[in-house]
Order: sequence, then C-alpha cells, then structure tokens
Amino acid sequence: MGTHNLSRRNFLRYSFLGAAGLTLAACVAPAAQQAGAGATSSGSTEGVTLRYTYVADPGELEVRQACIADFMTKYPTIKIDGELVPEEGMGEKILTQLAGGAAPDVVYFNQLPLPLYASQKVFVPVDDYAQRDAGEFKPDDFFVGPVGILSFEGKVYGYPYYSGPWMIIYNKDIFDAKGVPTPDTYAKGYENDSDTWTWDKLAEVAAQVTSGEGADRIWGYYPPRSFEVAIGTWMAGYGAVPWTDDLKTATVNSPESIEAHQFQIDMFIKSKVAPDQATFEGLPDNFKSGKIAIYRMLRAAAPGYKDITFNLGEVVQPKGPKGRFTVDGPNAVGIVSSCQHKDEAWTFSKYLPGYKPSELGGQEFEFKASRSIPTRRSNFESSVFKDNLLKWEDPAVYQASADKVVHPARPARYSEIENAWREHWDAMRLGQPVKEALDDLNGIIQGML
Repeated sequence: MGTHNLSRRNFLRYSFLGAAGLTLAACVAPAAQQAGAGATSSGSTEGVTLRYTYVADPGELEVRQACIADFMTKYPTIKIDGELVPEEGMGEKILTQLAGGAAPDVVYFNQLPLPLYASQKVFVPVDDYAQRDAGEFKPDDFFVGPVGILSFEGKVYGYPYYSGPWMIIYNKDIFDAKGVPTPDTYAKGYENDSDTWTWDKLAEVAAQVTSGEGADRIWGYYPPRSFEVAIGTWMAGYGAVPWTDDLKTATVNSPESIEAHQFQIDMFIKSKVAPDQATFEGLPDNFKSGKIAIYRMLRAAAPGYKDITFNLGEVVQPKGPKGRFTVDGPNAVGIVSSCQHKDEAWTFSKYLPGYKPSELGGQEFEFKASRSIPTRRSNFESSVFKDNLLKWEDPAVYQASADKVVHPARPARYSEIENAWREHWDAMRLGQPVKEALDDLNGIIQGML
C-alpha cells in the first residue's frame, strides 16, 4: 500500500463490507456473543498466550515485532503469538474466524472497520478497564480527537499507539524557483489563529506556481481522493457535516457541503492547478516526482521522504470560514469479545501507547522509525520522539494539529459510504454539477444510515 492512501490503511481491504460482507457480519454477531459474552480473564497470568492479528505497512513490520518482543520482556508471563496477515481481506478473515469460533484475542484496528466491529460486538469497549486503572493510566493524557475516532456510540474500543494527523507539505524548491512565498509565510501565528493560511490562500499560491505543459507541467496542489480526509479537513472548515450526530439524517448536500466541494472541484476544472487522477497516478512516486508544489501527508509517510532530492516544508492544514481542522488515522489494539484472558489483553493494549504518562511503551519503536506522533500529551517532550524527527518536521505543527483532529460519529456502513463518495467525487471532477452529484449521494447515504 502506498503511504499516502486514505488514512494509514486502504479502504479496499474493507470492500467486502457491501451486501455480502454485511450478511457475513449478521452471522458473526451471534457467534461472537455466544463465545465471548460471559468470557472473563482467567485471573491468572501464568502461562497465558494471546493471539495477536495485525497488518504492517512497508517498513512497519520491524516496529510490530519489536513491540511484541519488548512487551514479552517486560511481561514474561504473557506470551504474544503474533499473526501477520495481508492487508487485503484482513477484515473478512477476522469475521470468518469469529463465525467459526477460532478468533484471535487481540486485533489491530483503526476507524475503518470499527463501526462494524463494535456494532456487531466483535470487540469489547475498554472504558471500564481505563477507569479501573485511571490513577496510573490517566486516559485524560491522550489527545481527545484520536481517542474519539477509536470510539463508537460513546464507548472507547482502544487507546491509540499510532497517530498521524494529516499535514500540508510543500516542495520548497518550486516556490523558490517561482519567487512565490512558501505556505509557512502565511501560516505564521497559527498557534493563536492569527494566521492567513486559508483554503483561499492555498488556491491562490497553487495557481501562482502552476506552470508548463505535458510531462513538464508543475501542478500547484493535489486534493486527496478520500471522503475521510474531506470530512475532517475542508468540509469541517466550511462547517459541513456528512450526517447528523444521531446518524439518522444525511446532510452531505447541505449548502455548506456544496460550497466546500465546489471549492475543491474548481481547482481541477476552473483553475486547473490539480491534476486528474490518471495524470496524478502517472507521476513517478506522485509527490516525490517533484511535479506537485503542495501535497498532504500523514506522519507514517515521513520515512518515505528521508532521501528526497528537493527541499521540503511542513505546515498545518489551511483554515476555512469555520476554522482549522484535520483528520487522523489512529491505530489501536481491540480486545475480541471471545478472548478468555481479557485482563491480559488489556495489559497488552495499554502497553502499546504507554501504560502511564511519560511511559513510551510501544510508541518508543514508532518514534525510532519516525512513524507516529505522541498519542499522549506528556510524550511530546520525549527525546526519542524529537531526536527522530526529520530535518523539515516541526513538532509544534504536529502538536497543534493533534488538537484539531475531527472525530465525527461513524455509521456501521461507513466503508460503503466512502466508496460511494469516491464514485461521485470522480463524477464531479469529470464535470457533473456538484449539487446534482451531492443530491444523489445524499440519497444513497440516507439509505445506508
């Protein structure tokens, strides 16, 4: 998977959550409940083995293996039997195992499959565990946004060991060659919201650096093809939400949403500062081709820029009329409902982000790999985190962005909605009127709520 795809993981892995997937999920729930409704920890840590199913991006496998080894060193009575599975089909594999009574004990997850997993009681919420250990664990030390993303219907299903709010990065060499001020010029003062780094300003400077034709063309900006990112960045900036908080009414065709979508689409059709999908995919390594001035990045992508040949800069997301927001793709470990050793599973789950403030836990290995930002506020002063930042990364930008993470409620069929939005996004980029496309999409989403 390319490191710039949606969130940290690819929605395609959950494409099975259409009609067939939901049918499977309906069969899974009773099996999961029957196996795990009354399951509790054995009360003993002697000889406990936890099956841990996870996936790994390129370069991440070493991080996961180091976490497992470190945990077993610190907790020698708990063995972690790690199972690396392919990204494609991971969710289907877990659901099939649950239906067959052969589920793992703990499972990697992010916001994409969580609504389904939680609604079908595949995972158990961890609120009671966090409250029980609150004196040491201190859940309030975590940033609210990422924890909110890992929650469903008001219950937390895991505390994040990975977090990487989406940033704006830019090719400084393109701006210097054109004599155009770089985005950080306008972002000064973002700490107290006195900056002028707005979506209008982004479109303005993108137009100033766009030039050339054919293979030599320099593109000013590329908006990601992701509803997840749209919801949490430019839609939020215009005050647009995809549905009401109670998940009963779709609102993706609201005037605010239409305005926000139109603004982004205009960068493709009117000002032509953004390449179409085919052109973008044809660029060698996309942004690393040196042909795009302004891009977006999540922290997990940073290692891919260690050897980049041009100078990079990093700033916060632009702000819209209603403020500045960003999206995140936090990762956590969920405790499966059929797990017979839930206390030990919680011990592993809370080790990964650090079991108390200023304790790195598994995040030590995330920081050493330059992958995650701290999920605990107390860890932003960690020398391990700061010493492994790349030369162009700014911890203040990361910390400010962590406080701007949007975490809307997500319906159980969220992955299907993402796919529907992408189809309509593509249609809008090809010229379908924005209001017409969003009216149609709103009806589709309403049917899924």
